[in-house]
Amino acid sequence: MPDPEETSPAEIRNFVRLQLGLTALFLVILFALLGGTDSDRPPIWMIVLSLAIIALGAVLAERAWLRVTPLVPSTPDPGRAALDIYVSQTVRKFVYCEGALLVCVILAFASDRAGWLILIAGIPGLAVLAFETWPTDRNLSLTEAMLDAKGAKSGLLEGFETP
Repeated sequence: MPDPEETSPAEIRNFVRLQLGLTALFLVILFALLGGTDSDRPPIWMIVLSLAIIALGAVLAERAWLRVTPLVPSTPDPGRAALDIYVSQTVRKFVYCEGALLVCVILAFASDRAGWLILIAGIPGLAVLAFETWPTDRNLSLTEAMLDAKGAKSGLLEGFETP
């Protein structure tokens, strides 16, 4: 990721695209290397455990919104400060979501049904990762609402709408 002082909305989108693509590629390669779905389906407890781990990553990523300190109206460059905070939130969300996926990958390696577990955890894991990190109106407006809670005008959502 570039220095936060130089980060633009387009660079954030490119960073998220790259991370999503690399994660998907990693999971596809692991799925192929570990035999795909050639083995028996894993027991229900393994499926539930994998999905619970992904859900835990999603919950932790969602809680990242609550860790934003509102900007004060006298903040020198509220737009830049808001963008920097959004970048750090995005990286934090990647850590939570990809960490959950990595735990599922480790569980898959410990199992004789690895391909299935990669598939079972990978598809919802990638969906959660994309939902939590892509700069959608939802994600941007949640951050902007938290940042503007003390009267500052960050303009985060508007900054992403203009090219």
